[in-house]
Amino acid sequence: MCGIFSVINLSSDHKSIDLDFAIYCSDLLQHRGPDSSDYCFSDNGSFFSHKRLSIIDNSNKSNQPFISRDSKSILCFNGEIYNYRELSYKYFGKEFKGDTETLSELFNLLDPIEIISELEGMYALIIYYPVSNTFYILRDFFGIKPLYYQFIKETLVISSEPYPISVWSKQAIDPQSVNEIKVFRRPTPGYSFYKNVNELLPGHYLSDKLNSNSKRLSCSDFKANSKDFNHEFLYSLLSHKIKLNTVSDVPVTGFQSGGIDSTIVNSIAKPSKLYSVGFIHDNEFTSAKRISDMCNIPLETYQLDKDLFINYARQYLAIKREPITVPNEILIFYLCKNLPLDRKFFLTGEGADEIFFGYDRIFRWAYKYNKITSYSVFLDSFLNLYSYSDQNVNDGLVRMKNYIYKFVSNYEYAINFLEDFFLTFHLPGLLMRVDRASMAAGKEARVPFCTKSIADYLYRRPYHVRLSINNSKLPLRRFLNKSNLSFVSKYPKIGFRANLPNMNNLDMYKYISKLSSEYLHSITL
Repeated sequence: MCGIFSVINLSSDHKSIDLDFAIYCSDLLQHRGPDSSDYCFSDNGSFFSHKRLSIIDNSNKSNQPFISRDSKSILCFNGEIYNYRELSYKYFGKEFKGDTETLSELFNLLDPIEIISELEGMYALIIYYPVSNTFYILRDFFGIKPLYYQFIKETLVISSEPYPISVWSKQAIDPQSVNEIKVFRRPTPGYSFYKNVNELLPGHYLSDKLNSNSKRLSCSDFKANSKDFNHEFLYSLLSHKIKLNTVSDVPVTGFQSGGIDSTIVNSIAKPSKLYSVGFIHDNEFTSAKRISDMCNIPLETYQLDKDLFINYARQYLAIKREPITVPNEILIFYLCKNLPLDRKFFLTGEGADEIFFGYDRIFRWAYKYNKITSYSVFLDSFLNLYSYSDQNVNDGLVRMKNYIYKFVSNYEYAINFLEDFFLTFHLPGLLMRVDRASMAAGKEARVPFCTKSIADYLYRRPYHVRLSINNSKLPLRRFLNKSNLSFVSKYPKIGFRANLPNMNNLDMYKYISKLSSEYLHSITL
């Protein structure tokens, strides 16, 4: 929904910063919040800025930085809290203007760490208390909304994207991250594309009490449900959480491919309009139209050719200032750029593959692998399956390999490792791409499957609950098969296809890598 750039003074003395330069760095996030822009200072010289995309409460009363009525706190918030009305009535007996004011009041009433488990939605935020010069910086459990930081002498710099911090601190591109992105589509968790600019990990927080180390929120750990699996309960849970994701003061929009995930989301949410995107030579418009007709929701399609794809790729690189990791980033950016102005957010199906074992080939491999007897042997086998390029995984990837080796060494069974790896490594990388591609065009992606209670209900369930010999995501297929949309479960898994003519997946990956390298080589900080 927004963009944050802030510089917190950690010393006990008032320190002035270069205001013009701070505003310049914050303006590098203008694409994330086209509706309003503002900044403020605290008494000790800390700087807070915010770019707003207004979705819940369109009035200027929810503009940020949000200073509480008693001036007790300053809030910079990127995201949406879908159950803000319930929380405002629960704790205050009345409804506030929007989720921003509700959060501000909650954080003034309770310790932010105490209330965070009750939030339904997505968030990356800073809550700062000027009188005590204390703060909390928090990121949601799944990492739907990004957040980066760097400690510089006696200041803490925070941003929704890493590039503004790199400009502020004059940091260069990290060559290790370049190599990691080529193979894993993301840097090692905790790092970014730029040297010394850190990613705040999903479900973690920073505070003045922790010095320079972030800490995991205990409520963010995935927890297995001990009750017997019940399809009807799951469908009720899915329905409730998907509908909760439609809370807004602007029209509800859905992205529609020809697949299971977006179909389930849109059939339950009933957005006022659906959109689909694809190449002229290759798209899913026929199946998307059949789905929209069955759901009685109008569909609009956007198509592009090679020249348009390249044009939008260059536009996107100029905003993102990081490599394009998958071609469909461009399709998402293109579609978002062309949506009507009042279509500020869309529903999409990200998260279903990770929670319901949609990547059936690698999950079947892990199940058959069974017990891990040698971590080094297992790691080599896994990396050969998981890596996204033909680059040797031993070339310039020591940091990433050490991270994954440490990760896998906690597991006895391959399937348990893979479930956690996809939830805490793969999914945050995917969500980052969706966020960056949509927010580069000033639009918000909502991902209803990325809800803690849904993930917990499936977590550590027996293998056969989600996978059979022939099919993946069995509970979702069962849901469709009981409706008039059963034909969707027979379609092959595709998503928004993004291969140019006469290119396979590897050819396309090499092509966008080359395109990214040529552009990023020209970046000067």
